[in-house]
Amino acid sequence: MRAGAVRDLKVFPLFTGNQPPDAEVRAYANFLGFAVQDVLNCEPFRPNAGRAEFKHYAAAAAHSQSDIFLDPDTGIAASTQTGSREHVTVHELQHLLPTGSTRLLLVYQDSPDRGNEDELLSEVFLRMLEPLSQAGLIFFAYYTGSANIVFVANSAGQSRLDASRRYLRDVVYVPADKLLPG
Repeated sequence: MRAGAVRDLKVFPLFTGNQPPDAEVRAYANFLGFAVQDVLNCEPFRPNAGRAEFKHYAAAAAHSQSDIFLDPDTGIAASTQTGSREHVTVHELQHLLPTGSTRLLLVYQDSPDRGNEDELLSEVFLRMLEPLSQAGLIFFAYYTGSANIVFVANSAGQSRLDASRRYLRDVVYVPADKLLPG
């Protein structure tokens, strides 16, 4: 994907445990196919109520012009305001997508727990992401059923978001039913 529509991708993990040792950070970066210097922050993320510290925690990512792979433990919080330390909130995503930015965020997202038996899991997944639309962000998801990636942009990034979807569909040959609309 790096050779396609994504530019200068950096990794922004939200480590929630203890400070990871350098060897663990190297292993994490290597596993993802990145150099250690492409990992934007390795400090543990321990948000308090209100999560105001995210802006400080994300300073390196916010000032970078690179696209970002954001790796919270479980993904995007299902509400616009709240989240546990394992989630990133929609407001925090907005902080990384300032007005006029064409940056893309690629956000790891766990699959939801099963809904009722008559409901497709992909429909539950999309409903989980409704706060993104409510906040004016645009997105699509590469949905695998377990570990998923949500591509997020603001309106200035629409053409890059569209190019990423086309790249996945036409070059990588991801089946159309795995690229869920936002």
